[in-house]
Amino acid sequence: MIMDFWDIYNKHYERVRKFVFALVKDEWAADDLIQETFIKVQKNLNQLRDETMLSSWIFRISYNLCQDHFRKKTILEKECTFEVDERNVLVCDPVSNKN
Repeated sequence: MIMDFWDIYNKHYERVRKFVFALVKDEWAADDLIQETFIKVQKNLNQLRDETMLSSWIFRISYNLCQDHFRKKTILEKECTFEVDERNVLVCDPVSNKN
């Protein structure tokens, strides 16, 4: 099975972008997740056995990456309080686990 990555990218990009943005509602995070989706597609394209499942496969990859994003975000929010330092940089100040 020979599929051109750029044909796949051009055909599926807009639908994946809308899907991911609808889930994460953050343009920057969505851009990162879309990029990660297509990197995984490119790396693993040779493992796809049934070309008719391509679209479902791509959307499953993007959905799983969104779920990972939410898990990481939840963990980060539990472990950090965010503050802006003197240079106007957002920093994570670890939350102490003092009981």
